[in-house]
Amino acid sequence: MTTVCDYFIIASGAVDVHLMAVADYILEGTASEGVRPLHIEGYDNLRWVLIDFTDVVVHLFLPEVRKFYSIERLWGEAEAKHYESK
Repeated sequence: MTTVCDYFIIASGAVDVHLMAVADYILEGTASEGVRPLHIEGYDNLRWVLIDFTDVVVHLFLPEVRKFYSIERLWGEAEAKHYESK
């Protein structure tokens, strides 16, 4: 549907420290596999963290920021898979 990337991963964290932990986990896990992001945005303010791996772009939001921007709505016709932690 776009030439920007093949996949978006969109997730929420409860608070800024949670977003940092999730972002760090992703970055450490991918680095251990030799994969480095092309670009990272938002890590300084921890409201919306974007990690760009070229083919995969990860969006990590605080709940109120995710609701405000509602980027899922922009890609409403795309196939979506929903996961929730237990």
